[in-house]
Amino acid sequence: MEVKQAPALEERMARVEGILEEVRARLNHLDSRFEHLQTRFEHLQTRVDSGFGEVRQEMETNTRELRQEMETNTRELRQEMETNTRELQREMQSQFRWTLGIMLGVLIPMWVTIILTILVAL
Repeated sequence: MEVKQAPALEERMARVEGILEEVRARLNHLDSRFEHLQTRFEHLQTRVDSGFGEVRQEMETNTRELRQEMETNTRELRQEMETNTRELQREMQSQFRWTLGIMLGVLIPMWVTIILTILVAL
């Protein structure tokens, strides 16, 4: 019986070794596939990082341009407002002088007439 067991044991051991070799081959295959996936992931990560970097630079450029444009527009609006304010002040002074001139032109003769009427009536 010992003789029969030895070949059966050897046969089983050979089968187990074959299975282990097959498992080892599959694990090696899975390992290589995992490394390939890891490489692809790293490549994609690099591309995404690069894309975000480009978007960040573009946004910074656009922000800078918008700031410059806003500053330019603000300066132009201030200058325009100052110019309009000066023009309005000149126009108001002119209108005030005309109004004052007309009022004095009417009131002085009216007062003189009233005073002369009162004096003549006395």
